[in-house]
Parts: sequence; structure tokens; C-alpha cells
Amino acid sequence: MCDPATIAVTQFAVSATSAGLGYAARRQQYEAQSDAYKENAQSAREAAINSYSALNDRQIEENKAAFQKKEEAIRETRIGSATAQTAAGEAGVAGLSIERVIGDYFARLGRNQTNVESNRRGAVTQIQRQKQSTYYEAQGRINAMPNPQAPTILEPVLQIFGSGLDAKTTYNKLRLQDAQRQAS
Repeated sequence: MCDPATIAVTQFAVSATSAGLGYAARRQQYEAQSDAYKENAQSAREAAINSYSALNDRQIEENKAAFQKKEEAIRETRIGSATAQTAAGEAGVAGLSIERVIGDYFARLGRNQTNVESNRRGAVTQIQRQKQSTYYEAQGRINAMPNPQAPTILEPVLQIFGSGLDAKTTYNKLRLQDAQRQAS
């Protein structure tokens, strides 16, 4: 039979090596998960930034289009009003009837401006909601992947300590058995 000290030392060495290798494997797994978490978060942020950029461009285009529609309506109102005044002057018409025609041009302009502005505000509100949705979507994507926790060195240290106690117990038990065998 082997020497009790050799058996105890071998038992301790195997257990300590196993604890060390286990810690190294958990550490490596943590680093891989941590890298994956960081890549996922970065990807989600980049996607959100791209979406924000596209939404900002769309908002700028909505504002430009509304401005152009308003300007075109003003231009058409001026042309229509001037044409009506010129035609009335050439025809010798004056008074309430021509004022009513011109007033109608400006009333349509006011309604048009109100509709264009209302549509622009609605589009901008929708874009703002999409931006919020983009934020929550990115945050959800980040939160969907758990943030890994680093393994502590305490666990393998306690395992090694326990292995040392087990080895000491094995050594004492084997020495006692040897002593009893030699006594009999």
C-alpha cells in the first residue's frame, strides 16, 4: 500500500488543481460573456443612433415640406388676389364683391396654413414617438442579455482549503489504519 502522506498529498494536489482549473474556466467564460454583453450593447446603441439620425432627417424634411407648402400657398394667394384686383379694375368693378373675392383668397390661405401646420405637428409628434420607441427598443435589447458576474477567487480558495482538510483527514485515517494493522 502507498504511504499515507503520498496519498494525502496526491489527493490535495488533484483537488487544488481541479479548483484552480475550475476557476480559470469560469473566468474565461465570464470574459466571453462580458465581451458578448458589451458587443450587444454597442450594437444596440449604434442601431439606435442610426435610427435617430434617419428620424431627424425625416423631421427636417417634414419641416421643409411644410414650409414650402405654406410659401407656395402664399404665392398663389398673392397671384390670385392680384389677378382678381387687376381684372376687377379693368372691368370697372369695385366695392364689396371684389373685397369678398379677395377675402376668400386669404381665408383659403388661412385654412391651408392651419392644415399644413397641423399636419406638420402630427408628423413631428409621430417622429418623436418613434424616437422614444427606438430608445426603449435599444434599452430592451441591452437588458435582454444578462450582465455577467465575475467569479470570485474566494470559491477556489475555500475549495483548496477544504481539500487540505480532506487530505489531512485521509492522512490521519490511513495512519490509524496502518497503526492498527501493525498492532494486530
